[in-house]
Amino acid sequence: MRAISLLLCLPIASFSLNSSALFAASVEPLSHEERTQLAHAVCRGTVESVVSYRSRDNLVHTKATIRITEVFKGRTPSRVTLHYRGGHLEEAGETVTGMPELKPGEDRLFFLARHQAGHFSTVAGPDGAPIVSDSEPRHLNSAAEPGVLQRMRSLYPSPAEGIDLGKFEAEDNNDFLQDHSHAVPLSGDPMGLFLPPRRSIIPDRGEPIHYLVDADALPQGISEAEAIQAVENALAAWSEVSSATFQFEGIESFGEAASVYGSEENLDDGRLRIQLHDSYDVVASGVLGIGGHVYTWEPGFDDGGSGATIDGVGFHRVTRGYVVINHTATSLQNLNTFEATLCHEIGHALGLAHSSEVQNESDPYLREAIMFYQIHGDDRGATLAQWDKDVIETVHPAETPPPFGFDRYMRIVTSHTPLQNPEVNEITLRGHSLYADELTAELLHPTSTNGEFTRSGDVLAFTADGAFWDSDGFHPEDNEFHERVFVRFDDGRHQSAPAQVRVIQFLLDSHANGLPDSWAEEHFGSASPTPGFSGPHDDPDGDGLTNLQEFLLGTHPLGNSRFRVSEFDQEFLRFEAQPYHVYELFESADLETWQPTGRVVQPTSSTGEFHLPSNGASRLFHRVHWLR
Repeated sequence: MRAISLLLCLPIASFSLNSSALFAASVEPLSHEERTQLAHAVCRGTVESVVSYRSRDNLVHTKATIRITEVFKGRTPSRVTLHYRGGHLEEAGETVTGMPELKPGEDRLFFLARHQAGHFSTVAGPDGAPIVSDSEPRHLNSAAEPGVLQRMRSLYPSPAEGIDLGKFEAEDNNDFLQDHSHAVPLSGDPMGLFLPPRRSIIPDRGEPIHYLVDADALPQGISEAEAIQAVENALAAWSEVSSATFQFEGIESFGEAASVYGSEENLDDGRLRIQLHDSYDVVASGVLGIGGHVYTWEPGFDDGGSGATIDGVGFHRVTRGYVVINHTATSLQNLNTFEATLCHEIGHALGLAHSSEVQNESDPYLREAIMFYQIHGDDRGATLAQWDKDVIETVHPAETPPPFGFDRYMRIVTSHTPLQNPEVNEITLRGHSLYADELTAELLHPTSTNGEFTRSGDVLAFTADGAFWDSDGFHPEDNEFHERVFVRFDDGRHQSAPAQVRVIQFLLDSHANGLPDSWAEEHFGSASPTPGFSGPHDDPDGDGLTNLQEFLLGTHPLGNSRFRVSEFDQEFLRFEAQPYHVYELFESADLETWQPTGRVVQPTSSTGEFHLPSNGASRLFHRVHWLR
């Protein structure tokens, strides 16, 4: 409601400022003999089915059923089921750890390892299941290894002695809370991205992705200081060519594998957790590290777009990322290889797939990428190639990041007669962009159970179907609502991640003046307005805000409780705020012409904070604008 926008201005004398995360993995090149030595069994088989599920520990897993057609080492049952982390469900997914992207009908050679639980997986990442025949173009440029069957038959003319895997195969023990066909919705076939594509939306707001490091163990010969510097170098390689930036939050012992951290709590905090060791045994043999992320989407956006649309490619939204490094691998004792592996796995956490999974890749554009599935072993460290730069630009464009919006919340005032101040049930639709000046808004998937959303220009209103008694109020962080509509902003090239506008409470106003009865009784002792004191346009505490504005702002009408700047220095400005409201930062050199800084925040507590930009001026003034 633009008529009651509240400006929080810094006093001139006091605040004149001088300018000042399919997991994927990096692997070591291993010969057939080396892979065979690592495996409990080696066999040829056809992929019959691939199904993803959510287990009782709230982790996403996938099981692939393989019909065995030929055995080279060990003994196997006629069918083997591979279980591995990651997969794609109806409402969320995770990247797949150290495994190729299996599809029904494929003919592959499998180098199998048995875990203590009796489940099977492959060794050496994508090299653990090379394709035998490859008649169709494949995602990730995966291809058959020439002569692989002939090579194995010459090594093992008859099945070799080994473990009988049939004795150990674990049965499915009703550990499936959800079970869905592995049908992944695609958004075209964009180069170098996991399908479906996914990304974090944090960089769109000009904010850093916060990261934590677990350094409980390290490769032999690498000090903690060297390891932390390697992490910084690896992150800097990506931030220098994209809009993604990072902020170090410290060293912390996670107490479990970074790849499972927070799963039971659905900890979708947007952070990247980097574990410099594999003390919890989640990295497969022959693999140097894994990198991945958890992603999700809202109903109605299962085909992409919930994580923004970049040049026509719809992304799902990454809610947290992780990296785990195999600290016992001898090759990671080389600091440059350690740094390059970190850079590779962080690329996976950001949404990049492998440039190629072809063992003898002949195209240098693909093979020289830091995201090539095998390490290069050339002491390059955290150095990106052109392929890496091209693909990260499709995920986090450096110069033209997509626009963004914030989830908004409405408490709707209802009455038996038309409200005298209907603007109480309105909000301003405002999108934001770090580079575009003009945005258009689009409403998507509105509900209409208790009333109707309507839009006029940039004002969104909700009109209830009648007068409702006060309802329980939903918390803004809970995904609950009485009514909801999505808003997506378009800059002419990209589209923002859709923001929700949710009605989280209905409040009765028996006097139709815009002030709920319960609010008036709480603050004035009576729902009946007293002229000059408790009417909607009165200002009994003389703080310049009417009672109606105090209600909307969440302040006290009798307490002179306007918002104030609480702290500032050359770098930060902190102010009193209403949780989950949206605030914009403006700047001026003369107190006459005000320009937006692009800084927009939505505090989750009673304190808001802006990082103050510097535009080179000798003196700057700032003000904070509350967005109704």
